[in-house]
Amino acid sequence: MMTIDFEPLIFLRDGTSYEIGETALEDVDLAAERTAKPRSFGRWKRVGGSFVLTDSRGASNDDKLGDGSFFRAFPAAAGESVARSYRRLSGGGTSALGGDVTIAVESRYDFKADGRYGRGG
Repeated sequence: MMTIDFEPLIFLRDGTSYEIGETALEDVDLAAERTAKPRSFGRWKRVGGSFVLTDSRGASNDDKLGDGSFFRAFPAAAGESVARSYRRLSGGGTSALGGDVTIAVESRYDFKADGRYGRGG
């Protein structure tokens, strides 16, 4: 069993990229994060229809929007809200490589009409 788990990458206007963890972006103190987790930051640059992403170690890769590994998120329209739950199944293990370990994890994301959210699994 092999799975791919996509994690959000935030592009900041100054050309910095930030690999956001479990904290909502509006609750992140970027200055504190730069000190505490410098490896979570990199650089981004748009080149034609692609983006060149450079991580904290200086390694670069070139990704196109919608090519299967890089998807654009769009902001909600004015007055639009999300009030529902979403579930995601992920996991891993060694069975795809001949091993005997398989792990499955179900994550739940709950979005409330008042703007609050919760995460469980």
